[in-house]
Amino acid sequence: MRFEISLNFVDLSSGVGFQDLMTRQGLLEFLGKPPFVMGSECCGKVIEVGEDVTKFKVGDEVIVLVDSGAWTEHLVVKPIPEEPTEADGDQAENASNGVPLALVLHKPDSLSTNQAASFLMSYLPAYLLLHNVACVHSGDVVLVHSAGGGILCGYVCSWHVFDFLSSYVCFLIASSGGMGVEVA
Repeated sequence: MRFEISLNFVDLSSGVGFQDLMTRQGLLEFLGKPPFVMGSECCGKVIEVGEDVTKFKVGDEVIVLVDSGAWTEHLVVKPIPEEPTEADGDQAENASNGVPLALVLHKPDSLSTNQAASFLMSYLPAYLLLHNVACVHSGDVVLVHSAGGGILCGYVCSWHVFDFLSSYVCFLIASSGGMGVEVA
C-alpha cells in the first residue's frame, strides 16, 4: 500500500514564518539539534501519487503545512487520515512521519505560488480562532492585536487601525459606537 504524494519544487516556493525564525535562532528546539531541513509551509506541483491517493493527481498545485523539511527541492508527503484507524505496518510508518490530509490543500487559482507558500502558517490559526473558537459573525467587532504590524489592516477595507498611543482606548470605544469589542 503506497499512500504518499511526491512534490517537486522546481519553482521553489517556501514560506519563512515565525516558527522558522525562532528555530533558526535556536529559541525553538522541537526539531532537535541541527542538522535538519527547516521550513514549515510550502507550495509545489504534484509529480507522483501513491496508488491509494484519491484526493490529488499529478499536476495539481498544492499547499502543504509540515513540521519541517519545506526548504527543499523535492518533498515526499505521506498524508495520514484525520480519523484514527487501526494501522497495518505501512500505515503506522506513514503516521509516524506523515501530514494530516487537512494540511495538504489544493492551491487556490487566485494565489500565486509565492503567496500560497507563505500565507498558510499565519492564515490557518487566525481562521480557526475566529471561526471555530470565537465564532465571529458578520457585524461583530473584533480587536486584532499585532495584525501583521498593521500591514494586514491596510488590505482589509473598513478596518480601523489603532496605535499604542494613550488615545487608543478612546478611539477604540468611539469606533465601536461605545460598545467595545466582542472578541479581542
